[in-house]
Amino acid sequence: MRATHRLFCMAGGNWLTAADRAYAQRYVTEREGEVRIGQAVRLLAEGGADRWVEKLAGCKEQGAKYALLGVPEDVGPRANLGRGGSHGGWGAFLAAFLNFQSNRHAQGSDFLLLGHVSVDDIQRESEGAPTDVLRQLVERVDERVEFVAKAIISAGLEPIVIGGGHNNSLPLLSAAAAVSKRSVAAVNVDPHADFRPPEGRHSGNGFRYASARGALGSYQVLGLHENKNNEDSLAALAGLPDHGFVSFRDVWQARSLSLEKAVERVLGAVPPDMPLCVEFDVDAIANAPSSASTCVGIPVNDACYIITKLAARSEGAGVTYLHLAEAAPACHPAGVAQGNREVGQLLADLVMCYRDGRLRAASSS
Repeated sequence: MRATHRLFCMAGGNWLTAADRAYAQRYVTEREGEVRIGQAVRLLAEGGADRWVEKLAGCKEQGAKYALLGVPEDVGPRANLGRGGSHGGWGAFLAAFLNFQSNRHAQGSDFLLLGHVSVDDIQRESEGAPTDVLRQLVERVDERVEFVAKAIISAGLEPIVIGGGHNNSLPLLSAAAAVSKRSVAAVNVDPHADFRPPEGRHSGNGFRYASARGALGSYQVLGLHENKNNEDSLAALAGLPDHGFVSFRDVWQARSLSLEKAVERVLGAVPPDMPLCVEFDVDAIANAPSSASTCVGIPVNDACYIITKLAARSEGAGVTYLHLAEAAPACHPAGVAQGNREVGQLLADLVMCYRDGRLRAASSS
């Protein structure tokens, strides 16, 4: 184990901007007589951020369950010929989540505020870059995200990852598969399958790459919009075993399938021996500020229900992580300030729904 830690640190020790008390405190509004999540959250970097991979190993024993990680980039959506802005999701999330109350229902000490993947240099290089260069830059983001995610999962913690674009599904799935030493499963709540051809890395083909590389063995999309996915993507998805979807139209428009049955269907398609990775694209939610926002989408409370039920999976290999992608405060029609408020509240509540589901899983096992 020590040799592995040394290798980690030598390979990419500077790929994490580790959170310290000052990092958390700039988002927290204190009030006398109250304790906010941001005042009680665990911090890896207290006393220095060096050797962070080795420090991770002791966090679970100290009581942490979840590692909060940001990926503040929008290179992936722009490499997919889409809108930028997803780099702002992490800061908006922290401003809301860290000001939740730490109380008998949710204690800040359950969470390790790890920090964010260091991608500022890549963001700068991406400014004004053509599509082919953007797709090369996404590969560099992949490397850094996978490195940090592997370290978290190896330490026995569950990553809760706030994007960033949905391109980060590939490095997260790759990390989960590498640590578990087998293919993993994913349920992706998303209008798009993100199964475009492997034409160079971007936010629209992470699951296609993960499937082709053997990291993703079972894949279900919940809430897919058939008219927003090209024929190549649909054909590729249909041509693979243990890959499929439940359409948005069936559940929320025609109502030929209840939401409860839809969630049961996608969970039932997951092989019990495969770890489940919960992927959620904020594009799925009606009127949410996101890279590909839509007025025809899932209601917020249905999104909360879905994440709670997916996270409550207790049988078989359980759940490995939650990834919330594509939230983009700058894409709010009223401006970035309102976008920050709405994105922050949305992401913070979805994370708490995930935690609630994980508690339900623990109580039923």
